[in-house]
Amino acid sequence: MRSIAFITTLLALAGCRLAPYGDLEDRAPIVALRAVDYPVSSFGNVLTTLEGPTGASRIAASAGTGSPFRGFDGWNGGATGSIGSFELLYEGCSRVTGDNANCERGASAALAGIASWGDERDCVMSSSLRVGLGASTDEGFLRVRCESLPRASFRLTRVPDVELGTSLAALAPGSALGVALVGAPGVPGGGGLYRVAQDATAAAPIALPDDLDLPSNARLGVALATAPIADAASVGLTSGASLILAGAPGASRVVVLAGGTFDDPMDGPGLRLVLLGCVDGIRTRAPSATLMDGLAGLAAGDVTGDGVPEIFVGTDGSGVRMVRLGDVSGGVGCGASDTSDDPPSTAIACPSVEGVTCGGFGAALAVGDANGDGVGDLLVGAPTSRTSEGETGAAYVLPGAAAGLDVATARALVPSSATDGALIGEEVAFFTGAATPGGGRRSEPVASAPGADRVYVFLCTGLAGDAVGDAGLDDRCQP
Repeated sequence: MRSIAFITTLLALAGCRLAPYGDLEDRAPIVALRAVDYPVSSFGNVLTTLEGPTGASRIAASAGTGSPFRGFDGWNGGATGSIGSFELLYEGCSRVTGDNANCERGASAALAGIASWGDERDCVMSSSLRVGLGASTDEGFLRVRCESLPRASFRLTRVPDVELGTSLAALAPGSALGVALVGAPGVPGGGGLYRVAQDATAAAPIALPDDLDLPSNARLGVALATAPIADAASVGLTSGASLILAGAPGASRVVVLAGGTFDDPMDGPGLRLVLLGCVDGIRTRAPSATLMDGLAGLAAGDVTGDGVPEIFVGTDGSGVRMVRLGDVSGGVGCGASDTSDDPPSTAIACPSVEGVTCGGFGAALAVGDANGDGVGDLLVGAPTSRTSEGETGAAYVLPGAAAGLDVATARALVPSSATDGALIGEEVAFFTGAATPGGGRRSEPVASAPGADRVYVFLCTGLAGDAVGDAGLDDRCQP
């Protein structure tokens, strides 16, 4: 077996170089997670986070299809706990080739964090895709591996020939659809979606709405994002509602769906997908794909504090479109193949930051409460941004507010050690941390840098309430 080691390094934000970080005085640490003797390059190409049943948070990453994933410590002890050590906790597998291979050749194509599986906790679901040309017995598998049982995994029944697991998205607790949504863009007729119920032995296909008309080459399910919907009735469902964003790059479209329980007067209660609308002109990419395949990330979450998630779609590296959930219903935008009938949206341009020339803004997106004010903030990857060190990439955090995102006070996240070609922000995520005064949990930003084989954790963003010296942060924003 290869000897695998992980190094965590504390770095300083480049406060002297980036004007918005002047107030941090180079005292805000970044944790750099990197693999030593990892079998392939581009570690961090696929990224996910999870919160387990005890309130602990974990980070998992891989280099994409045909690589092992690794799980790291992020936060321990629930809302009143403490920041983790960021040490390696477990390996998804160690070898994908050779006599001692212990996972499929196409392993870790996509990852999703799952709170628990069976009697185990703090789990990661991974998918396996076809490698190379022709049929492959290694594709079509989903595996679940848990921190509490690190040397074993649960393998679900194989579903071949539909590119099952091209993308994965965790579902919030209470979702009627289960614990994870699975993209299957190879389903005949334009692609499809599967769901995984808690502790299931196999993924199950979900019937798409009858009023969703897709071209045969749409490839629905290449990319996914989800968020809970508190008011199921507002989207025509009864309970357990989830908002679903599904990329269909063959049609240059993102399909907006709601899924949950519906009480049919004739057939009784059952699961149902409702077509809400479409956003066109969008070229999404799969988690394991390169930036050449698209610079449009997807995310959903509440950034206005009204309890209703907003929809965020990257526009191929040139910005982000925000659509309010109340503006998508009845399949709006799904008629014309262009943007002429799309739902109303707000364009979000890359913030102007001294020392950073924006590039690829919107390639990856995530929503979390970085500054602990009870309102979600938007984390945006911009992996081709330039700094004085070259094309390092960057991540931007835009604070949420009742009126929408406050772009004027956004911050750019770039470590002082950033190198040319690092691709910082190719993937972004948040993991859950300390309690907030309002009873929620603070979120910590994470950005991958597969060009440097690293994953960065930013323990301070510089937003109000998340800066060096702010009350209630203990030593989280100190060196």
